[in-house]
Amino acid sequence: YSFDYNLDLSALKTLISVNKVPSNTPSFLINEKTYSGYMNNEEFEKIIKPLLPTPAATSTKIKQ
Repeated sequence: YSFDYNLDLSALKTLISVNKVPSNTPSFLINEKTYSGYMNNEEFEKIIKPLLPTPAATSTKIKQ
């Protein structure tokens, strides 16, 4: 989800406070870890790739 950091919503303020999200944008909250500032594709992929399921983990092979 994306949110406007400056919205006056108590749930958003709680999210920002609990996760110590800085005011500089963009900021990402991934698996309870906060990343902020612009990053190129390679930097972002380095964070995301380990979190994606591997083909073996999503395989639905039937043993015979």
